[in-house]
Amino acid sequence: DAATARIAKAAKVAHGTLFTYFPTKEALFNALYVDIKEEIAAHMLDGYAKKETPRDRLHHLWHNYVAWGTQAQAKRRTMAQLSVSSVVTEAARTSASDLTNTVGQVFAACIDPATNQTPAFVAGAMTALAEVTMGFMLQPGADPKAMAEMGFEAFWRSIGGH
Repeated sequence: DAATARIAKAAKVAHGTLFTYFPTKEALFNALYVDIKEEIAAHMLDGYAKKETPRDRLHHLWHNYVAWGTQAQAKRRTMAQLSVSSVVTEAARTSASDLTNTVGQVFAACIDPATNQTPAFVAGAMTALAEVTMGFMLQPGADPKAMAEMGFEAFWRSIGGH
């Protein structure tokens, strides 16, 4: 329900400038969805060198994701809204850069075939548990590192990790 005038003001651009780059508000939201999705993937992969075990691989992605989420709270909230919005098209949801494809490939390579889980399920489990974890990490007096580890352990067990 965001008015384009408010969006332009927040972006510190003239109202008409928005429509120079985006023909509709829906196109703007779809571009924002893809942009944030790619930013998340880039952050998750930052410093990633193929780790030896699936646990190590997912541990790296997890910690980079929760670090991004606790540092970019406004973008995280925006992504949460866009993820459930009917305005975001299927094309935007399935558009994937090399970065988002790489994250998906890591998930696929880390799944125990005996669990019959899909990369999408593992990504969804990670997102859901990371959201809970980030909420606890941001509470006053919390130990963010301990919360991040506790969250990872819950995620790892949820996907059948031993």
